[in-house]
Order: sequence, then structure tokens, then C-alpha cells
Amino acid sequence: MMSDNFTLEDIYSDNTEVHEKLGTDSVEEKEEKKDNEDTSEISIPSELESKYDDEENNFDDYIDLVPDINSKVLLDKSEKKLEEKLEENKNEDEKEDNSNSVKVYACKCRECFTSYGSLEFKDGFKCNYCGSIYCEQDSGNINDFYIIPFSKTINDCMEDYKSKIKSPLLPRIFRNKNIIKNMSRLFIPALVLDLNSNGNIVFISADRNKVNKVVETKKYKTLYEVNFDFKDVPINMWSKLDDSIFNNICNYDFNKNKVLEENLDLIKDDRYVIPDITDSSANDKVHSKVLKFSNKIVKETIEHKLKKLENNELKVDYTEAKKVLLPIYMLKINYKNKDYVYVMNGDTGKSYFKKTYSIIALIVFSLLIFTIIFLISYLLAYFL
Repeated sequence: MMSDNFTLEDIYSDNTEVHEKLGTDSVEEKEEKKDNEDTSEISIPSELESKYDDEENNFDDYIDLVPDINSKVLLDKSEKKLEEKLEENKNEDEKEDNSNSVKVYACKCRECFTSYGSLEFKDGFKCNYCGSIYCEQDSGNINDFYIIPFSKTINDCMEDYKSKIKSPLLPRIFRNKNIIKNMSRLFIPALVLDLNSNGNIVFISADRNKVNKVVETKKYKTLYEVNFDFKDVPINMWSKLDDSIFNNICNYDFNKNKVLEENLDLIKDDRYVIPDITDSSANDKVHSKVLKFSNKIVKETIEHKLKKLENNELKVDYTEAKKVLLPIYMLKINYKNKDYVYVMNGDTGKSYFKKTYSIIALIVFSLLIFTIIFLISYLLAYFL
């Protein structure tokens, strides 16, 4: 049985030592694990028998040829659990109070189709994402949302941005004051989930050793019972913000969650993005991330050299699901028909900036370095 708690940082981390969070098996546990390993011959598909029996081929070939059934995931009833959990939360809120419906004004950008909501109607629409000034009326509500307030100011954001554009090799547009003043402050939608992945995973594995010039292969088939708990896993619900960017800045303190309807002053002067990703699509994102991570953890605990997933019967159960508005600062710069995005977490200050360098500046810099090295070498050769 494998059981542990994992956080967002674990899920998105590529740290190969993350399995240490599982703890070290005792001697008794290791012995018990060995007893549970099936060391009998693994049944090889008939079409592979001749290849496997060939002494020139090793177990790697067999591993590669075994059908990859990673996709065979038994979602069981969890396929609709996310929508059910959100609906359950909504019904509970409605039971508590049906009189606190919040009226919002919503509009959609005609250029990029991003929908925004606000508590007050304001003239002079300008899209925070693409800068368009054209919009049309839209619909949206925030009756079942939570919110994390801004802790960082626009000045904090500007200081952080300026620290990232000090290099003279960056194109001038990144330092253009008319561009920088378009830095946006807004809330973006996310699902924050507590969930559990559980079920069985079967791996086939092998060790190859050479004894007296004879290669011996020991093969194993092992069943692992998995039970992992995940807490505060955020899922991006705005399609315009790339998931890789979202994951890079998403170290929010979810203990600061507040019920939005009871704290409307936190959004009084700001816009929020209306979700454009369905609960069903979010459900697919969750399964992909969590099941892949669970499989990775199990695989890293296998001590054998060669290993491959044979059967995956994991499923995901949701214990808590909240819709949360997260604070960010964002600036999108278009350079040579390509977008470069700066995003800062409005709670913790963690930022991400995808930038490029000016080709002309790089050439000039390279020539300058070459000239300096050449002159130093010439002077040394002349005087020595």
C-alpha cells in the first residue's frame, strides 16, 4: 500500500527525488514486497517470442514492444464527480442564502473573445489581453466564487518587471514606457481541488546480470495499491493564459480564500475574467496531471533497472472543489508578430516572463567581445 499527501509544488515539479516523500520502507516491508512479486515467467505475446528468444536482443526490446496501455485508465464514477461536486457546493450555498445574488456587468472582447465581469459598469472598455476597445454585452455571475485578495501593489509589479528588462540585449519595445503602462491588474478564474487518486497499478520489470559470460534475466510482475491525497490543486480556467505560465506563478496561499459574496470590496475596482473552460475539460486536465504524477511516483520506487507499466486502474475522487478568483498582473507585448507575456502572482509576487533578445544587439555584443579579446591577445603578444 502506498499512501501520502502531496501539494501543488510536488505535482508540477520535475524533481526526481520527490518519491522520498513516501518514506523509506522498513526491512520487513521490503521483504513483504519481494514476497508479493511474481517472479514467474511473464507471458510473452506469441508475435514477440522469436524476438525475445534471440540472444542478441535484451529485455529493453521486450519493454519497448509491450503495448503501452497508459491510456487504459478506469475512471469509474469519477468521470462526473467534478461537475457533481461543484453542483453540490452550489446547492449548499443556495440553501444557506438565496437572497444574496450579486449583480455583475459583463462584456466580451470582439477581437480575442475574452469575457470580463465587474461590479460596476464603466465606459471606455479596453481588453486586458489584446488591447481591443471593442466589446459586446455578455453574461456571467460570481455567486459561487471564492477570492484571494491582492497583496502586491502595481509598484511592486513594476519594480519586478524592470528588474527583468535590464539587459541591453532585449529589444527596445520591452522598455517602451507606452507599452509598460498597459500593465493590467485583474482576477483570473481557477478551480482549486482536494482530491485522491486510488486503485491498482501493475508493472513488469526486470534485472539483467552477466554471470560467467552468460546473461541472466530475472523478470517480475508487481501489483501496487495506490492511495495518494492531493490538496489545493489549482486548475486554470482561462484558455488565453497558457497552462505552463499558470503553473509557473501559481504558488498562492489558499488559506487566504474568502467567500466573494461576503467580500465584494476586494473586487470593487477590478475586472475578473469569466471562465471559458468547461468543467468537463477541467476534469480531463485533472485526470491527466494527477494520474501521470501518481504513475511517476510508483515507477520511481521500483528498484529494478527495467520497468514498464502493464496495467493502470487508478481513478480520481474529489473531496473538495472550489471556484476561486486569483489576482495577477499581466503585460502582453507583440514583437515581430509573436506575443511575449509577463505575468506576476498578485498574492506572492512570483513572476514569469517569456522574452527574446534582439538579433542586432546580439551581433553587436558578439563583435564587441571578439574585438576586446583580439586586442588583449595582440597586446600580450606584442609586449611579451
